Amino acid sequence: MTRLSWFLSILTLGLSPSRGMADELHILPGSLRLDGPNARQRCLVEARLGEAWVGDRTSKATFEVGNPTVARVSPEGMVTPLATGLTTLKARFEGREVTVPISVENADKPGTWSFRNHVEAVLTKQGCNSGACHGAAAGKNGLRLTLRAYGPEIDHDVLTRQALGRRIVRTAPAESLLLLKPTGAIEHGGGTKFGTDSLDYKVIAEWIAEGAPAPTEDDPTIRSLKVFPESVKLAVGDSQRILVQAIYSDGRIEDVTHWAKFTSADDTLARVDDSGLIKVEGTGEGAIAVLFGTLVGRVTVTVPSESKLATNVFASAPRRNRIDEFSLKKLEGLGIPPSPDAGDAAFLRRSYLDSTGTLPPADSVSEFVRDGDPNKRDKLVDRLLQSKEYVDYWTYKWSELFLVSSRKLPTPAMWSFYRFIRLSVSENRPWDQFAREVITAKGSTLSHGASNFFVLHRDPIDLAETSSMAFLGLSLTCARCHNHPLEKWTQDQ
Repeated sequence: MTRLSWFLSILTLGLSPSRGMADELHILPGSLRLDGPNARQRCLVEARLGEAWVGDRTSKATFEVGNPTVARVSPEGMVTPLATGLTTLKARFEGREVTVPISVENADKPGTWSFRNHVEAVLTKQGCNSGACHGAAAGKNGLRLTLRAYGPEIDHDVLTRQALGRRIVRTAPAESLLLLKPTGAIEHGGGTKFGTDSLDYKVIAEWIAEGAPAPTEDDPTIRSLKVFPESVKLAVGDSQRILVQAIYSDGRIEDVTHWAKFTSADDTLARVDDSGLIKVEGTGEGAIAVLFGTLVGRVTVTVPSESKLATNVFASAPRRNRIDEFSLKKLEGLGIPPSPDAGDAAFLRRSYLDSTGTLPPADSVSEFVRDGDPNKRDKLVDRLLQSKEYVDYWTYKWSELFLVSSRKLPTPAMWSFYRFIRLSVSENRPWDQFAREVITAKGSTLSHGASNFFVLHRDPIDLAETSSMAFLGLSLTCARCHNHPLEKWTQDQ
């Protein structure tokens, strides 16, 4: 990225379905694969307009399975297996129909629950292994679990062997403390977590009845998450349900919506409850984070403004570069009109602050405002980007980002690193080339200033953290102690 394109990007600030089109009806996911008698998959009936998902129609749709001996479907769209075979799921909404295939496998084989993938999922969803409960460093009330189930082997030992093994009763699962406490049958500081008729109870009770098998190295491990829909365009007051699928190392695909955790980045835009139901509260764009196991997914929620805009407001908006095209496309998708021209005085002030970190001299303001040259703004930008003040300011910014300091570097080495940064800025070195030279630097720290980046961050963890923040804008610090709670990074990685 050159100086000019970067500068234009910070002075300016994209998804819009075609108008006048009829929406299409879809079932999500587009195909259903149920593996084993315990499998289940909830479905959504979703409307699509152009390139955008625009509304959840599930609550007003009706469902029907082609062959009711192979699978059944609830009025809410939950499909469960009955026998191995192939069939279809049909949904009807306002006179329209849509069909997707269903494949049922291993329906006649015994169903089993995995401690790693199911029991731990129940404990995580109910908050049992959170930092506020038994996942705290010291545990709580004598029970200490690993934070967010990051140590299944440890958790299995704690639940089956510690406390004299009284937390589970293999011969009578219903008498296990692991079930009596969360159901409220006996006093529990965390309150009632689930009922005896719930899926969570069924998972734990049947796992205990099977002998409480421990996690093994051969257990399928989660590889990725699929979230439906990944993005949706709604209106204020709309609701949208989220579906979450986990894809495991053995190829199995499982609906884990019931055990996923959901958080909204902005409750003023959209709220989400524990079941994954989104309720739109305001306009704008935000994200719903979806967490399951060690992975994180996301749903982007776009809610356009309800204000009426002139039909040509975006078509007639001025476009000076490609960045304007992206900005205007995003504004159109959000229903936000482009801001009017800020005026010469504001443009001058913003230009100085963004490029040099200083305010313009008082006499230059009057001169700039009076100047009738139609290209005066372009000339101002060129002048500022060639100024010594620009080099000073952005050398300081990069030095701060790279933590250039004589507290960790010998003075000669510190100045060598500083001079490398200053030369890169003054030569208008592209940022990708600049980053590559720092990451791949080698040689003497006095003659090759960029090599000091590694001297400053000798520890691999420090190096990973600083590199990700400096070059990717991504903080990995949380992963020092445990898997990152909001990003797709694990402690092992």
